[in-house]
Amino acid sequence: MNGQFNAFIQTVLKIAKPTPHLIKYVLFKTIEGKKLSFESKLSFSGNLVNLNVGDFVQYWMYMDGVYERPWVKLIRERIQGQPFLDIGANVGNFCLSICDVASQVFAIEASSHCCNSIEQAIRKNKIKNIEVANLAVFNRSGESIDLFLSPDTHGNNSIFSAGKRETTERVATITIDDFCKNRNITSLGLIKMDIEGAEAMALKGAQNTLQSLKPDLVIEFNQPTSKLHGQDVAELWSTLSGLGYRAYHLKSGRLGPFALPDDYATLNKNILFVHGSKPSPVN
Repeated sequence: MNGQFNAFIQTVLKIAKPTPHLIKYVLFKTIEGKKLSFESKLSFSGNLVNLNVGDFVQYWMYMDGVYERPWVKLIRERIQGQPFLDIGANVGNFCLSICDVASQVFAIEASSHCCNSIEQAIRKNKIKNIEVANLAVFNRSGESIDLFLSPDTHGNNSIFSAGKRETTERVATITIDDFCKNRNITSLGLIKMDIEGAEAMALKGAQNTLQSLKPDLVIEFNQPTSKLHGQDVAELWSTLSGLGYRAYHLKSGRLGPFALPDDYATLNKNILFVHGSKPSPVN
């Protein structure tokens, strides 16, 4: 019966792929939380992945061929054959979609389950340039901390508790500076960071890397989540501005300058940071 049900759901999803976003979202709500794994092809790289469509991020990877398509497209355009550091890699939406245009990819992910998913895709597609590191990026290296596993979606896993029915796993910490030093990384095109409110802490351990290599950064600015965990995106803004970075955002698919608004209590979006010594990405 389960096999028939899974086949039925897969058929429905395939039919629904061309439909409007709202219809696909309503469809997701009917299967949210269920364990339904199907193989799919990522639209940019063509890599094959096994996805649990009951998980929010993986559902959209399955339905649209990629999650956060405009940002994946932008990173592919900016990486230009350079190394790419994917912090908070989840199940590989970014690293598996960008590895074909990057010289080397480092996928750092705190969840061992998500790391296993990425490694499975690496083996399936015979990818040679992705290194997976089961670590939590932090402001100190060599510690062992709890990772709180969200009952909703892997995308909400965090080193901070959200007060839900979470389970935990222990994970070792590392700073970005130590990670790059240990691997003798001497050039870095872009760092993508989405670690559920811990971004400011991670940047405290990245000062040498940012000053010497000046990589682009794509960072999630999520003030509601940051505030919940006693953090503030204004600290992120201050740190990067102080290092000479300029901010840009995507609006209606177009890249433009961004300034932190006076009222940022509800701010939740990705921001691109480019060092002032580099050409502006806006024409």
